[in-house]
Amino acid sequence: MRPTDDAPGATEPQAARHEPVVELGWLVAHALDARQRASVQAARRQVLAALQQALPEFRWRMPLVEWDEPLLTPQEEPVALLKEGARQRAQHHWDYALVITPADLAAYSRPQAMATPSRSLYAGVLSLSRIEMRAHVRPSAMVDAAATVRAVVELARPLAAEANVSLELNIVDEPLRIRGDADELVQLFDNLIENAIKYGGEGGRVIVSTACEPLGNGMAAVISVQDFGHGIAPEHVPRLTERFYRVDVEASRAKQGTGLGLAIVKHIVARHRGRLNVRSELGAGTTFTVRIPMDA
Repeated sequence: MRPTDDAPGATEPQAARHEPVVELGWLVAHALDARQRASVQAARRQVLAALQQALPEFRWRMPLVEWDEPLLTPQEEPVALLKEGARQRAQHHWDYALVITPADLAAYSRPQAMATPSRSLYAGVLSLSRIEMRAHVRPSAMVDAAATVRAVVELARPLAAEANVSLELNIVDEPLRIRGDADELVQLFDNLIENAIKYGGEGGRVIVSTACEPLGNGMAAVISVQDFGHGIAPEHVPRLTERFYRVDVEASRAKQGTGLGLAIVKHIVARHRGRLNVRSELGAGTTFTVRIPMDA
């Protein structure tokens, strides 16, 4: 491993700034030549500028580490890169770790394509950071979860039609009133439905359901998103909500995934004092179920 110390923002004197520092480590699975390094640095500057503008209360650092060891076989590479990204994050105390493969470098080398992965990345990081900042403050507004789900499903229908997926809605007639942040709930349901269409859509159907059921001494709004795709192997399920964790790296990249969608889902559910359950069976599909307490 060869670290690059000229990360944007890294040269500012520590004593001169008092904002909390957030580190997004860039792990490049390739030894960079001068042209590639310039492209990656340009992408980092672009991401940094957007983060600083949107969240000036933080100081963002983006150290770069190049993996100049021999590449592994194609079968071993995705898992090895994810493990190495996790190790680097722990070793350097990064808040986030982004793994960039040779295929990603090809995109960064094309100026017209460079903005797309960068935009997706910093949009996801910004969203997750905002939610984490409010993690201990439960929303106070009352929101109808059933109506929100219905609206998100309607917005997702063009994506489902493009993917040739039947998007079905089974919704309760009565309102499901919860204490919630309307924008975050839209993002929560949108992430789950979009994931089901993109990664489970080969089954041809996605079913979105709402219900009301007992939870502790009260009641809970229950929202389920079920696909009938290939399913997820048991060893991956516990890690699905980790930042930047992707079951199939190549498929995620092809669909412009950042590996942040389910991490965002987890944090929104936690902020709403809810629970997230994942049930998956290989060859049968996956169901994500969210339970959020209802206030009387």
